[in-house]
Amino acid sequence: MKRTITFLSAGLLACFVSLTLWGTPANDPEILLAKGSQQASQAAPAGVPAGQSAANQAPQWKSRAEYDAFQEILKATDPHGKISAADAFLQKYPTSDFKAQADILKLQSYVQLNQVNQAMSAAKDALKDNPNNAIKITALHYLTYVFPYIYKPGASDASTELSDAQSQAKEGLQLLQQVQKPANVSQEAFETQIKQYRADFNRALGFAALQQKDFNNAITYLKAAAEDNPKDPYTFSFLGQAYLYVKPADYNSSLWYLARAVSLAQQQHTPNLSALEKFYGQVYVSRHGSDEGETDLEAKAATSLNPPTGFNVAPPPKHAKTGNPNVDAFYTVEDALAVGGNQAQEAWGSLKGQPLGIVAFVESVSPGSDPGTYQVKADVLPDSRGKAGVYQLVLVTNQADAKYLQLGDPIRFKGTLSAYTNDPSFVLTVSNVEIDPQSLQMASERAKANAQKATQQRTHHRR
Repeated sequence: MKRTITFLSAGLLACFVSLTLWGTPANDPEILLAKGSQQASQAAPAGVPAGQSAANQAPQWKSRAEYDAFQEILKATDPHGKISAADAFLQKYPTSDFKAQADILKLQSYVQLNQVNQAMSAAKDALKDNPNNAIKITALHYLTYVFPYIYKPGASDASTELSDAQSQAKEGLQLLQQVQKPANVSQEAFETQIKQYRADFNRALGFAALQQKDFNNAITYLKAAAEDNPKDPYTFSFLGQAYLYVKPADYNSSLWYLARAVSLAQQQHTPNLSALEKFYGQVYVSRHGSDEGETDLEAKAATSLNPPTGFNVAPPPKHAKTGNPNVDAFYTVEDALAVGGNQAQEAWGSLKGQPLGIVAFVESVSPGSDPGTYQVKADVLPDSRGKAGVYQLVLVTNQADAKYLQLGDPIRFKGTLSAYTNDPSFVLTVSNVEIDPQSLQMASERAKANAQKATQQRTHHRR
């Protein structure tokens, strides 16, 4: 049988509300708390000490002195004073029925002071001090709300932090299902608050699943969060990432949600807007091949939670087969890499170090960066053949006779893909290149013949 949460009073609901999302979050928890402190309640709810617990057992004052000590917390007009009074109360009355309420008041005060670690500690203390479920929801909400902004993937305890956040968020969602509306609170205000908390719990679960590469569950949680809070740019940023990395990737959904994240961040002047814009731009270009239509998509995504039926960002066109195996082999690599962004990075991860062996035509030869090596620039495409300064390949070889190659010489080679660039045009670098001996022999013999001819001409002129 489900237990029912009864709010202690309208004052406790004010406490519940005062710890909701304040303004626009940022990755920096200090900024996050600075935003929050502007709207956090300055005074603790007067009704807290007189409420009912979730188990319908009224907390009891054990003495008048205990009650008066708690009142000192409520009377304090600044966060430092509240913290000092709360610490004094907790130290003097360690078995008080109102320990959790004092912890929550400390939490609010630390929020006002932009001290995230201390605020989290107070929230954890509230959970340990046998709170009623309404206060427990408040503490769980704070911990899961700040989690995505303070999580460090490389930390030694990262997996534990993820597991704890998931447990806290799931418990928060379970408790929210048991909440009943107080009689003196409007249905609209009550539902708004429940949706906000539910969105934040689901966002924490989605973020944790994203870190664990559990992309399908991440999508499920984040879509639920987006339904309850369609204005949070970070929820849509996480959702866009989940659709990008799930297998198979859903590029259209990913781009829609990433574009919506950017649009919302622009409206709300989110501090890390530039990072959201950069990531969205990279994904857009990697899918479409250019930034054409990128801004238009931001405007469209701003008007709708989800992409419309049939929404599609077309991938860049690929080269048609030419029938020339050398050209087609080059185009296959270029099509995979020329799109840029994450898509190109994934493709390059598979292509780097792979063998390439085709026929090309020399554009120029120069000494390589390492001693005893040569850099042969070469053409693959017919329309660039023989044109000075135009090439698609950079071949790095230690074959000494490569220095004799000249513009337009055909060569057959084999080597391994080692680098590429898209700026200003697509060029592949191939290392450990071995050029077929016949091509090198012909170039060497030609060079010797030319040298012999030049010697004969000089001798003739001297006569």
